[in-house]
Amino acid sequence: MSEPISELVPAPVGWPEPPAPDAYYGLAGDIVGAIAPHTEADPVAVLVQLLLAYGALIGGGAWFMVERTRHYPNEFAVLVGDSAVARKGTALGQVRELLGEIEADFPSRMKKGLSSGEGVVYLLRDRQGEDPGASDRRLLITEPEFSRVLQGRELSLLSPTRPSDRPNRLRPGARSTFEI
Repeated sequence: MSEPISELVPAPVGWPEPPAPDAYYGLAGDIVGAIAPHTEADPVAVLVQLLLAYGALIGGGAWFMVERTRHYPNEFAVLVGDSAVARKGTALGQVRELLGEIEADFPSRMKKGLSSGEGVVYLLRDRQGEDPGASDRRLLITEPEFSRVLQGRELSLLSPTRPSDRPNRLRPGARSTFEI
């Protein structure tokens, strides 16, 4: 990028200081720099959405090693801003369009809304009997109103998933593991 990102889009009053220019290193930074002049979305939101979505796009076939442990591009983030005015969805829209050009069916693997851990596991399920399972486990789930996830429900809690006996398999966390 030729200009610091903070000069391309000024921060609103009271906004935290922007990250150091090093946060926009490499191709991801170049992409954010190219998008920034054409959107109202915060550059940090575009960067975070881009990194998350790209991880979902490339899936579990890519990893890097830290000592003897594989680290996959599975990332989680919460973007915080006022509903309907913070442009979090606008940032995601920019990324969806870009990655849709790279892989046309990627937007179909972006799901909106979280209702239960069981639902997430179902979207990523293994083949069993007549059930063919998930044909593609690359998935990006967004929840536009994260406060909904934090609100407990009697019949279905969105619970953390637990590691199973095999890598790349998910099990919903048991309700008995929660203290309310």
